[in-house]
Formats: sequence, structure tokens, C-alpha cells
Amino acid sequence: MDLDFDRSPEVLIAYPGGSMGNIFIEIYSLVTGEMLTTYNAPHYNNSDDICLYVADHNGDYVILAEGAFRVPDLGLVDLVDLLPNTFDSSAPLTVENIFAESASSEVGHYEYRGTVLEKAQYEEYYQQFFKDCQPIEATQIQLIHWSSIEAETKSELIEAMAKTLILSTQEFLDTKK
Repeated sequence: MDLDFDRSPEVLIAYPGGSMGNIFIEIYSLVTGEMLTTYNAPHYNNSDDICLYVADHNGDYVILAEGAFRVPDLGLVDLVDLLPNTFDSSAPLTVENIFAESASSEVGHYEYRGTVLEKAQYEEYYQQFFKDCQPIEATQIQLIHWSSIEAETKSELIEAMAKTLILSTQEFLDTKK
């Protein structure tokens, strides 16, 4: 996924996270092979998947992440995060949390950009945000699991993974309009 909109995709390597429901990701430059940063992504649908996609936010492109973390006292919390488009290799990727909603009906916790709100106001902000910020579904990241690749040697495995990534249906945008 081209996380910094420089027209060169970054390579993400995902590892299972811990009890909070995260997926640990290392982000590498496709060009140099250098690790750029790390990211604790929320899991999406299951413990082995993430949801990152490009959205059109009033004419500008942004990267959004959706998923859930387990939070003490709140249980499972559904999130929408905005990812930065620059990296600091000395620190993990810091995201801006836009929306956080407790999936537990007993708790009823709703946050918009760090401010706790009533459910009705939260839903109003949520609806407005996605009117202004249109997800481009075809850009959603596609994780390819090594276990889905068949090969006999390590070099064949690497070549097969590269072909699988190149042939994926994930779309990349020309971000330099």
C-alpha cells in the first residue's frame, strides 16, 4: 500500500498481535528495503486481517484504518483512524483516532477525536465524516498469507509471493493529480 503517497507502495509485513486484538505491522520501503516504521493496527473481522484504504477527503487523499481493539473497562472498541502520510523511523506510526465506539451495549462509550459524546451526536459526526470522506473501496489493502503460497524452495516461495502481490486486485491511485 502506498501509505505516503509517493507513488511507490510500501511493503507491510503483519504478525499476530496480543490480547488487545492488535496486528503488529512492520512497514518497509519497496525501493530500498529499509524498515520505515511499525504500526499496531486494529484487527478487522478476525484476528488475522486489517482494513486500510484510501479515501477522498474533500479532494485530498487520506489513509483510513478501521477495526477494533480490546480496551480494559470498555471491552471491544470499534475504531476509525487516520494514518499520517509521513514516517518517523525512530518511532511507531502514530495515528489520529477519529471515531471510537464500544461494541458493548452495557458500556455505551462514543468518542469523536478524543471527546466523549452522546450516541446521537456521535452518529451525526460519523455520518458527516463519511459524507466528506469517501472511501475508495478498490484501494483496500489485501493481505496475502504465506500459508496460501505453494512452493518447494525459499526462492520459489518469494517469487510466488511477489507474483501474487503484483496480480492482486488491490488498486493504486495516481496521487499526483
